[in-house]
Amino acid sequence: MLRIRSKKVYIDEKFVPAVIEIDNGKIRGIMDYDDEYDKDYGDMKIYPGFVDIHCHGYQLFDFSNADEEKFVKWIKDLPKEGCTGFLPSSSTGSEEKILKAMKLFRKYIENPIKGAHVLGINTEGPFISFDKAGAQNKYEIMMCKSETIEKWQEVSGGNILYNTIAPEMDRDYAMTKWCAENGIVVAIGHTNATYETAMGAVDSGARSFTHTYNGMSQFDSRKPGVVGAAFDSDVYAELIADGVHTHPASARALAKIKGKDKLIIVTDSVSLKGAKPGVYDKNAATKVIVHEDGSIRLPDGRLSGSSNAMNKLLRNAVINMHIDEVTAVNAMSKNPCELLNIKGKGLIKEGYDADITILDDDYNVIMTYCLGEEML
Repeated sequence: MLRIRSKKVYIDEKFVPAVIEIDNGKIRGIMDYDDEYDKDYGDMKIYPGFVDIHCHGYQLFDFSNADEEKFVKWIKDLPKEGCTGFLPSSSTGSEEKILKAMKLFRKYIENPIKGAHVLGINTEGPFISFDKAGAQNKYEIMMCKSETIEKWQEVSGGNILYNTIAPEMDRDYAMTKWCAENGIVVAIGHTNATYETAMGAVDSGARSFTHTYNGMSQFDSRKPGVVGAAFDSDVYAELIADGVHTHPASARALAKIKGKDKLIIVTDSVSLKGAKPGVYDKNAATKVIVHEDGSIRLPDGRLSGSSNAMNKLLRNAVINMHIDEVTAVNAMSKNPCELLNIKGKGLIKEGYDADITILDDDYNVIMTYCLGEEML
């Protein structure tokens, strides 16, 4: 049994004085601030643990190498940024590499270790558009075939929770419909679709947009594009809230449109997260540059993922982008769990998992609890 308290605990979308009682990995009760406690965090803010549903790698790990030692390090280090759960994410690559990575992810979903929880798998490729592939390998894009994702889901042990599809590549929205019927949430992304085609995907079961504004047809008054569909539909939308991938005004506009219940902040971190600024080999033919601002770019200037940390994105969203804190906090905790139907996480609430993040006034991580266990 452990009781922690603060004058600022995020409960029911407000910061209130409270004691959180933790037992056997669960929040067993929320009590008055003056009740008995074991640890006092004073004026520091206690948040639900942050959940990153779109992240590709860390310190030279990504799906393409499926290095188990590096993957374990990623799991153990994520709590340093307040992250208590995540979805390791594929990019476009060979089926052989994707399936090898899925087997590794499955092992740690089914046999969790101390660190951030591997909640499921995100496939952000290869069912994308050649025109909007971004930094992904255009020549390994695959056709949208329901039998492909069905096979992958079997290999993963049913752990694919999230799948990005370019709707113009999905004839009659067949893969979108199959996913919706079989428990995989579809996000629209890396797409040059028209507004009408994107809205058709929403009508067919798509429930989110992948890193909104990036890798999609843009908004125009006469051609709203995929960005317009993200604005106009009542589904979720991801945002990389670093001020590099999206201008603060654009980020703020999306936050206002989606509101406190439909925005999701993601890192989109890649394998060079944690690397010092400099030039690195992405593969035998391509170099990437890690810049001082944390952005990762190809030599021609195109963005190639990020090195973002969750606590820094929260700070940037609130302090620099002027997104209200309730919207920003929900976007990193409650909303991703609700989108993916992850039960018992994302809130500080009796009966929920004791996944808790504690930050100081400058959003530095003071302590992270995963299932009630101190991580730092």
